[in-house]
Amino acid sequence: MTQKILGYVMAKNEWPILGLSIVHALRMGCEHVIVVNHQSTDDTACRLDRLKYAMADRLTIITLDHDQYLQETTTKVVLSGFGADLYDWVYTFDADEFLLHQGQKCLADILQSMSADVDAVRYQVDQWVAPNDMDD
Repeated sequence: MTQKILGYVMAKNEWPILGLSIVHALRMGCEHVIVVNHQSTDDTACRLDRLKYAMADRLTIITLDHDQYLQETTTKVVLSGFGADLYDWVYTFDADEFLLHQGQKCLADILQSMSADVDAVRYQVDQWVAPNDMDD
């Protein structure tokens, strides 16, 4: 049985690296990704709309206009309100973080190999910095 994985990312002014990380999470096995766009003033909002059009029902975009960046609280509220309990796993990532794996295993395959009593998985995170003039 394949693991159902929900991706979650909260970002501000991180386009185009945000688009890359969302597509990467979907290709790694996330069934759906929730994106919280926190007061972005760059192209994030319009580019997310275009990505949503291309990804149809695999992407949920939430725009947060609150001044404070309450990441932990926002994550808890969003995940509880959007049915995270319907998934086997929640893959929380930052726009500049990419899960890189050895071999051809996707995230779902890696998680499938975990014992049923495992509630969390820790792994090395490599952060990637993109130049300001990086093209879409």
